[in-house]
Amino acid sequence: MAQILDFLRSGLEKRLKTSMLKVQVAALSSYFDILRFYDCRFSICNQDAHLVPVFSFGENELFLQVSNPKGSLLRSVQERLQKIMGFALPLFHARGIFQYSFGLLPYRKPIHTVVGKPIPVVQTSNPTQEEIEELHQKYLQALGDLFEENKGKYGIPEHESLIFT
Repeated sequence: MAQILDFLRSGLEKRLKTSMLKVQVAALSSYFDILRFYDCRFSICNQDAHLVPVFSFGENELFLQVSNPKGSLLRSVQERLQKIMGFALPLFHARGIFQYSFGLLPYRKPIHTVVGKPIPVVQTSNPTQEEIEELHQKYLQALGDLFEENKGKYGIPEHESLIFT
């Protein structure tokens, strides 16, 4: 159970949008841990499962994050919590139920989800580190291609790109 909670805490995809750089960032380093977590007990090795890259355009516009520049009290609290819990809790806001100026409901903005081509996964009872890393790289490449193919359709300028950290 602790492994499942750690998995949920680390998150499969963390999307951040930096307002100064206008860049979509996806942190997918924990994806590697998910493949290792499955350890061939679930669909990745016991069935003919495929990895399917999925990207949602517009999620970053649903909430606004409170500014937390380096050196601020909020930033230092978030960094301490990140060391304790493994992730930082953002302080965010959006709209309210009966008014639009402040609340915790998301803004009414469209979300467009695009689904890529499935990546076949070869059934292996004990995958090596290299096989997992190869599959991880294929997934990242497919996700990047999916973003590049569709960003113009959903209002992302051509000069913006997806950066994996």
